[in-house]
Amino acid sequence: MFKGRFAVATTLTGNGISLSDLAGRMEHEYRLTSKNGIIRLLKTSVAETIPQPTAPVSDALDSAGAVVGSIFGIKRNEIKSRENHVGKNTEAVIDFTYLIAEIGYDQIDITAVQGPDQTIHLREIAMTGRDVCATGSGQIDFVKGWSLPVEPLSVELQFGVKGKLTPLLTTTGLLSDRKDGKGYTMLNQTVHFGGTMQHLDDSQWHDLLAKAAAPKPEAKEKDGATTAGKK
Repeated sequence: MFKGRFAVATTLTGNGISLSDLAGRMEHEYRLTSKNGIIRLLKTSVAETIPQPTAPVSDALDSAGAVVGSIFGIKRNEIKSRENHVGKNTEAVIDFTYLIAEIGYDQIDITAVQGPDQTIHLREIAMTGRDVCATGSGQIDFVKGWSLPVEPLSVELQFGVKGKLTPLLTTTGLLSDRKDGKGYTMLNQTVHFGGTMQHLDDSQWHDLLAKAAAPKPEAKEKDGATTAGKK
């Protein structure tokens, strides 16, 4: 999910009436920091949820997105404007998934606390990049006999975008009207990630984007229908 160099600092705290009692009450706080790396957490594909164009293509063509064309195995200018046209929201979401599949981050800060029960509480997760930010929290449940990469993971993240991603998502209904102090426009809901660190479950993220990419029914022309009725 992340590729970069991380600095780790740890603090141990606790109290007890004896050394053995103290050992059972220790709390470990880990602070992980990384700068200028790569994040692949948001990589997903919604292409399978979008109906493929079925009408024959021609040379009298309108253009959709380059990414759309690559998914359907046809050139950018080979999507017929009316019969094969992909809506703006669909094109925007597909282009978005292409752009955020692998992105650079400026900084990541994670504060994790592991108490006597061995559960790791991710008290603070913060990531900033040129066009994307994320904040949130979560935990990694302890399971006796299991290694850390396969223990159950649960994380809630709030994402924000700016730069070229903001106008791209404007037509998708994914953005709220809230901005943070750094100018990121926040998505209108938090996103849950589950599974494990080894096998991440990003189904909610995928489903959120798939719903936003779903073709929207064309609005009927009320004026035209009224005129036809009078005739």
